[in-house]
Amino acid sequence: MRPPNGRSRPTILELLYRQDWYEPLLTIAEVIASSVDAVVRHWSEGYRTFFGEDAFFTPEVFDVWHRNEVLGLSKAILRGDPESLWSWMRDWARQLFDAGVPYDEIIFSIHLFEEACCAACNGRELAPTVKADALRHLDRLSHVRIMLLTQAYHSEAYGEGPTALVGTLAKLQQHAMGRDRFCGIIGKSMVMQTIFEQLSMVARSRTTVLLQGESGTGKELAARAIHRLSGDVEDRFVPINCAALPPELMESELFGHVRGAFSGANSDRMGLFEAADNGTLYLDEITELSSAAQAKLLRVLQEQAVRPVGALKERPISVRVIASSNESPARLRSGAGLRRDLYYRLQGFVVTLPPLRERSGDLPLLLDHFLVQANKEGLGTVKQGWTPAALDRLEAHDWPGNIRELQMMVRRLCMQSSTPHISVADLPEELQQPPSPVQPQERGANTPLDLKDLERLAIVRALGAARGNKSQASKLLGISRRQLYVKLERYEIQL
Repeated sequence: MRPPNGRSRPTILELLYRQDWYEPLLTIAEVIASSVDAVVRHWSEGYRTFFGEDAFFTPEVFDVWHRNEVLGLSKAILRGDPESLWSWMRDWARQLFDAGVPYDEIIFSIHLFEEACCAACNGRELAPTVKADALRHLDRLSHVRIMLLTQAYHSEAYGEGPTALVGTLAKLQQHAMGRDRFCGIIGKSMVMQTIFEQLSMVARSRTTVLLQGESGTGKELAARAIHRLSGDVEDRFVPINCAALPPELMESELFGHVRGAFSGANSDRMGLFEAADNGTLYLDEITELSSAAQAKLLRVLQEQAVRPVGALKERPISVRVIASSNESPARLRSGAGLRRDLYYRLQGFVVTLPPLRERSGDLPLLLDHFLVQANKEGLGTVKQGWTPAALDRLEAHDWPGNIRELQMMVRRLCMQSSTPHISVADLPEELQQPPSPVQPQERGANTPLDLKDLERLAIVRALGAARGNKSQASKLLGISRRQLYVKLERYEIQL
């Protein structure tokens, strides 16, 4: 049999319906069908625990939506027809895609569903061998569902011209887990994997941390990730933008004051250090602190005690201090806005967050993440993705504002564009012009090769040799005709 779309059904689906596999599958379907409430409740609890505030579904919508999924899956299995299961999975993927459900939630939710089904099976009086077979085949069913939903969702998202929404399944699961552990920081590049390792490492101690990086690189998210990974109380993360502190109130805000310390001090007031006791104080743009405040901060770090303005005695505290600056380490060492003794004290652990232009491979992931966010917030019409040519323009941009600039641009495009896929015409004017490629004959011995330029040149030459015949050109290039059409659009090659 072949699915209605004409594609060959994966052979793994047929394996599920072999007699020795189908019997345990029937047991699973019967347990699910008779325990819908328990399965959905257990599934919902796991979903809320894992995704928290980032979850796509509210509890009420989750229960309604996934009750239909549980019933639909069990019915499809009980029909005993591989075609029915494939058809149901394809239709379900279309509904998920149309609703804008993030792909990482879809994949990880399948594993949460498997846990809920395991709990239901364990609560039933089944023979040990029957239960063992059922649980083993439940795991196989999950893998098949992931494979088929991936294929169906990918087809819905990109039709005949896929550009890979978020990469492989392993990377998707890593992204889903990493997003939660690292407070929304997203990245699969090698440089970001190093950052994740550094954040995890420093979280295991109470040492001071200095975060350095350009504006918009995610320094506060990194500070929050360290706090979360350390296991400290969630509400004891106290962020403060030092540039926003009035000079005359800077010390009072940080260290507190006692009644009568100055005009207007009508009562004792706790400072930010005491508010962050047993937690983390994040000092953003620390170079904006006055010299006097920096000197007092140095003593607090050394003594782990604060003396409110006007007080005679110090008060002991236990606070992890994380500071950040846009300045480079070299400028900080030279005393650019920061006392040298304080700089060396803050050097307990230094994390340098890379600018977006140095995070090779992360841009498509971030674009899709912010696109999903915009869809969830209802910014304009639902967007399905980016055209290949638009992605090329965005990857050529150097993003001086880094992640913040990217996020704001995506939100703006979602509100302005009326088409499902954001194209070059939707981009800001400065991004619409293609970068000027260095022609092959202009390259010197020390000029690095640009593979995109070479591929474009090869396509143009193949089309010329084939006199514009795309079928012949694709054969000369050793690619399919569909792949050729994708590349023609990506490189905007006009015939």
